[in-house]
Amino acid sequence: MYELSFSVVVLSESDSEAPFKTQDRAIARNYLPDDLCKLIMPIVCASIRSLVENVNPSWIYRVTKGRDLPAKAMEKHILVTGALQSCGYVISDEGTDRHQRTFWLLEKAGS
Repeated sequence: MYELSFSVVVLSESDSEAPFKTQDRAIARNYLPDDLCKLIMPIVCASIRSLVENVNPSWIYRVTKGRDLPAKAMEKHILVTGALQSCGYVISDEGTDRHQRTFWLLEKAGS
């Protein structure tokens, strides 16, 4: 079993603050230059494609970290799902889990 998640790691150039990592967009955004932000989702999608092409799982289960995500956050999840579909996966189930998070179950086409 594999899990893919991503965080932003913040390091102080002067070592005046302890490094930390976050998955909270509101916190991370304060540390990311505008020109870098547009590269994050393409890097995430390329990483996902690389992982599934190397591991070649029959099934992939995805779930959002939070509940009732705003449309902008869901757009990013749609991009990730699209990256998986470009690798030959199809959505076999989707909905809301018992914790009220959105989920997708994807199956390798032809499996």
